[in-house]
Amino acid sequence: MNCDTIFLLFSITFLISYISLSGADWFCDSCEEKIRPIQRLLDKTSIKNKQLELELHQCKINIHISKIIEKEFMKLDEKLDKQPHNISQEFSKLSQLSQVSIDKLSAIEKQQQSSNYRELNTITEWQAKMYEKNKELKAKENECADLRNQLNEMKNVIKEKKTQLIENEKRAKIVLEQKIKEKYDELKIMKSQKEFVEEYNAKLVAKTHNQENQLSFYSTCCKTESCQIFGNSTNAKIIKIPDVEPMKVSCNDIIAEPGWLVFQRRIDGHEDFNRNWTDYQMGFGNVKEEFFMGLERLHQITKSEPHELYIQLEDYANEKSCAHYDRFEIGGADENYVLKSIGTYSGTAGNSLQDNIEQQFSTYDRDNDSDEINCAELLSGGWWYSNCGFSNLNGKYAKDIFWDEWRGYEYSLKSVVMMIRPKNTQHQ
Repeated sequence: MNCDTIFLLFSITFLISYISLSGADWFCDSCEEKIRPIQRLLDKTSIKNKQLELELHQCKINIHISKIIEKEFMKLDEKLDKQPHNISQEFSKLSQLSQVSIDKLSAIEKQQQSSNYRELNTITEWQAKMYEKNKELKAKENECADLRNQLNEMKNVIKEKKTQLIENEKRAKIVLEQKIKEKYDELKIMKSQKEFVEEYNAKLVAKTHNQENQLSFYSTCCKTESCQIFGNSTNAKIIKIPDVEPMKVSCNDIIAEPGWLVFQRRIDGHEDFNRNWTDYQMGFGNVKEEFFMGLERLHQITKSEPHELYIQLEDYANEKSCAHYDRFEIGGADENYVLKSIGTYSGTAGNSLQDNIEQQFSTYDRDNDSDEINCAELLSGGWWYSNCGFSNLNGKYAKDIFWDEWRGYEYSLKSVVMMIRPKNTQHQ
């Protein structure tokens, strides 16, 4: 509903209301019942008028607002009339700036294209070079792989050669050490022989100076072949064995009755018994102190007639023990002075010589024992070794002189005396 229609209805309603209020009695004085509907209509009309008044007021407000809006639209139209010109100017400026920008961008693009073209050419050239370098690198890698394989093969060969060289060095060292030892033993033997020759020559010189006295002495007291003739004696005597030059010996009748000839004595260790074959064959030491008579002389004595053997042992508690054998004999040099017989044992020390029967004599430079190792070298002395055990009376003093069945093989004895005498009816 527009504002004009609302205004017309408001006017008609106002007119009807005025007529009703001022001349109602004139209009229908006797028709009270007829007036009631009209009254109700007026009441409704009054309410409607109020509504119309409100709508009219709102319409006025809207008209006012419309005028204000119209003015604003007019201002806006004026601005819009001016705006195209401004926009045209701005557009022109923007067009110029755009053209300049386009030109610059074109120039930059051309320059960039030129630069990109050059860079592309450079990149292409570098790619070609890199391709060639990669081919060369691949070839070098293959060459390196071949060289690495060759190097590994050479390493394996060198390792094998090194192992072989080490083995050869070990073998050469063993052979060299053996040769050095052999040479050393030969030199030691030569030295011993030289010392023996010198000693023997000295004895010959002494004998030459005293020849007449010696011949006189031999004519009176050197006809005996043992110590029996001397009776109770502990002095050094000279005896004559068949096929052997007269020799000085040590007789002893204190240990076990008269007639015993001492062929080995250990008392304090000042004499070295770790000697070579020649020394044990010829004998060494001083018959009045520590000595060994010599295997050759011992062989000649025991083969001339039956002999018995007596061994006295002493420990560091000064306790003594003995071993007696009634048939003692050793072979000659061609048999390596084998221990042929010891006969029957008696005594207090135990029979620690039993396993040595039929064993050849051994020294560190002449290994004749039945063991895999050199017992003479191990135990530092010469003996009739079987398996390096049970007895060793020529071992290193204070270390390897033992008689197993008396003090055990780990106990080194303080002193040893070994003696022989002819076996006859008088001593049986």
